[in-house]
Amino acid sequence: MDALELLLNRHSCPRLAEPAPAGEQLDTIFKAGLRAPDHATLTPWEFIVFTGEQRDRLGEILAAAAEARGEAPEAVDKARKAPLRAPMVIAVAARVKPHDKVPALEQQLSAGCALMAMQMAAQAQGFNGIWRSGWFIFDRSIHNKLSLDEQDQLVGFLYLGTPLVEVRKLPERDPAQFVRYFGQE
Repeated sequence: MDALELLLNRHSCPRLAEPAPAGEQLDTIFKAGLRAPDHATLTPWEFIVFTGEQRDRLGEILAAAAEARGEAPEAVDKARKAPLRAPMVIAVAARVKPHDKVPALEQQLSAGCALMAMQMAAQAQGFNGIWRSGWFIFDRSIHNKLSLDEQDQLVGFLYLGTPLVEVRKLPERDPAQFVRYFGQE
């Protein structure tokens, strides 16, 4: 798939089934993530993979956090089932390293770029996925269960698999609505 075509037709797919990427295809996805911009070559990322029964364990972690927040029973159950919506879930964390010139935010943005690169690599190989976030990525109890340190930050969960549905085309957007040339206001 042509790189520009891929970027200009980027889309998420929330309905995913087996198979998930594996072997060389999965390795290519990780390699794409590792090419994200990385000021000072800090490699501030970690990819935590959940497949099979490990998705159930992740669901229990999410459900426990929802219950601790006082969520309604339906929301707790929804959190428990969330990782089962795809055959593979990859938690992407920014493993923030102290650095004089590279603040935590820049390292978190780098991890976010890694996540998007991974999703694009999956799509280029005939898979698809969706980047999910929400309050889960900020919950310290979830961070603790995933063995993240205090300075670390989840940037999202990448759900991956084979698309079950034809995804709707995103509307065309006029760049002029979002671009401003400084000094030409």
